[in-house]
Amino acid sequence: MADLDALAQVAMTAWDLIPDGALIRTDDALLHPVRQRAVPLILKIVNPDGDETGQGALLTALNGHAAPRLIAQDGPAVLMERLTHTGPTLTDMALSGQDDAALNVLIDLSLSCRGVLAPADLPGLFPFDRWCRALWTDTPATPAQARLLDWGRALAPALTAERTTWRPIHGDLHHANALHDAARGWCAIDPKGLLAPPAFDLANSLLNPLPHADHALNPARLIRQSAIAAARLDTTPAHLLALTALHACLGLAWSLSDSEAPYWTRAARAAGQAAGLNPPAI
Repeated sequence: MADLDALAQVAMTAWDLIPDGALIRTDDALLHPVRQRAVPLILKIVNPDGDETGQGALLTALNGHAAPRLIAQDGPAVLMERLTHTGPTLTDMALSGQDDAALNVLIDLSLSCRGVLAPADLPGLFPFDRWCRALWTDTPATPAQARLLDWGRALAPALTAERTTWRPIHGDLHHANALHDAARGWCAIDPKGLLAPPAFDLANSLLNPLPHADHALNPARLIRQSAIAAARLDTTPAHLLALTALHACLGLAWSLSDSEAPYWTRAARAAGQAAGLNPPAI
């Protein structure tokens, strides 16, 4: 893995940045709240070997439309506008009787970005078939997890076959990745930058808000919200739920060694059952 701290220091010096808050580390990136001549910004250093390498290309193309404005980029270093959330979060809304309203915010963001991006094939985006290679993980799995991953691998070929229909998408759109800024309104943050089936943008949304599994993975909710999203995305609930099941299997592959594995195990089963795809028993 690249030395992200060293890359961050290079960017801090090159762009005349000073720290302005606690450093955030994820599996594949560093996020630094910074200031540049008193302007609050976010410096993000993406692992060059990770799955967020399409972020800069997507933010460049969006040019601040329903997303943070890109200030500068140099390889894995991305400097962007810092947004501040106001009002209830989408998770708050989802858990307090406004679940479908929260979903519609996410659909609005996906469609708004699609209107700017489609049908461009932007250089630098992460292709969907490569994204799905995570299913072929070497991380140890329990027998039940291994059965679900095998099932996900069987789903992948049909869902990755229609490359001519792929479009640039956010790729990680869910309740925690949308902020309501007082000046900008709702914006989608932390995009992956994928070239993928357009409906895949809502696959993660249907399985959130995490970690509220009893709410998010309720079968009746999945069926109801997949119908709402499919109607607005010009697809079918069956196609959207199949992509959702595939996303859940990917979530399981990524989380085999952490505490979220039980959530994604349950999510894969729930989405597969809602899609009528006969997931294996666990």
